[in-house]
Amino acid sequence: MQDHPTETIYVQLLNVDRSLWVPVQASRRADGTYQILSKNDDPASEQWQFSSGALVRCENRQLGEGMRLVAVESVRPVALSVVR
Repeated sequence: MQDHPTETIYVQLLNVDRSLWVPVQASRRADGTYQILSKNDDPASEQWQFSSGALVRCENRQLGEGMRLVAVESVRPVALSVVR
């Protein structure tokens, strides 16, 4: 059973002449951040702004095909402490 819902988010491609976004699968966490689950099968020719496994914050933005949830910044995981 999966702990977090999986959604499609968009990650910007780097080192291209124009703004291009790739759809990836990500797990939405309780704090509203997303962890990228998809694997980049060809990192030599398709460089993602955020790598597989990265924890990111997302925003809704207008892309060519409509409003999409896009990764905008990397987030550091927050360590939970045990309360006694």
